[in-house]
Amino acid sequence: MKRTLILFLTFVCVGISYGQKSIFRRSYFSSDSIGYLTKTDTLETMESLTLDFYKKHFSIPYYFPKQFIDTGYRDTTVVVWENPSGEKDYKNNWTLSYTYNNLSRVIKYEYSGCLICSQLPYTIAIKYDEQNRPLKFESRIVSLNERKTPDEEFEFTYDAKGDITQIKQLQFGKMFLNIEKL
Repeated sequence: MKRTLILFLTFVCVGISYGQKSIFRRSYFSSDSIGYLTKTDTLETMESLTLDFYKKHFSIPYYFPKQFIDTGYRDTTVVVWENPSGEKDYKNNWTLSYTYNNLSRVIKYEYSGCLICSQLPYTIAIKYDEQNRPLKFESRIVSLNERKTPDEEFEFTYDAKGDITQIKQLQFGKMFLNIEKL
């Protein structure tokens, strides 16, 4: 009996550790939005298909706020310095800014830049669906901010469970990459 129980638990643990596998198709596009390369990836999907999942496995989108809704803020902008006790100097100490709307959602996420790490300042405008899920990011490098078309855009599609099943990445208004769960 003890041996049967140990074998049963071993099989259950092994089954859980392998989890569910999902297939993802990555389609890359040329500068004129014509598809030129398609790859498929089989990944373990024990976790939900969130922005963190796609960042971890596909490196996109790379920049976004850790939290999209914070009921402690409404119709305000919060600036967070990298070194709060350091000098408030953009050359040596950079910031992340979160602009909240009246629904306590982050609608703009900004990074001031970092001369030491050669990271340009950027701004990401965030649009939401009716269920408060991020639907679209529009990213601009601040020095190029006069453009009408965002430098980079991400569009998200969700399934009934709330998992992200498709991400479209556009660069300067043209399709660059499409990742979809099959």
